[in-house]
Amino acid sequence: MTNDLNLLPNVAKFQAQRLKFKSQIILAVEVFVGVWVLMVVLIFGLSFVNKARFNVLDKKYRGILLDMDNFAKDVVLTQQIKYKSKIVGNILNNRFEYGEAFDAIAGLFGPEISITNYDLVETGSISIQAIALGLTTMDIVEDKIEEINSGSDETFGSAELSSLAYDSNAWNFTMEVKLK
Repeated sequence: MTNDLNLLPNVAKFQAQRLKFKSQIILAVEVFVGVWVLMVVLIFGLSFVNKARFNVLDKKYRGILLDMDNFAKDVVLTQQIKYKSKIVGNILNNRFEYGEAFDAIAGLFGPEISITNYDLVETGSISIQAIALGLTTMDIVEDKIEEINSGSDETFGSAELSSLAYDSNAWNFTMEVKLK
């Protein structure tokens, strides 16, 4: 810089302005570079802070998501258990009803009429095959059918004679009863 100096008065004035302008430009560049470096540091710092916060929130989110997934599986399992227990309850209820009905069939007529077979024909309907010995025993069967159809019986709702045959002093008949 000393080589560029000319000490003549009119040239020195311009050189002083030039040196002053050069120092102002250097100062402006230094300020610009300083601000730029500061901005870069701030941006990287904010990026690092945001990334750290994002990772913490992402871990929380994944934990909550895992909990919700487990909760959903537990809810589905609970609903399946409820559904299956309801089905089992209905099956046991039906079996209990049919068990009561089969017990009621065994004591339906008394000792005069012997029941040879009974089958569950369809839901709530039972077919009974029996033999009644003698002519008057069929009156007991007719009275029992009337009693069931009138609604007096607690187990059966309706009854009808589906087949009847007389053979050697014995009535062979089949009747169908429906549960209440």
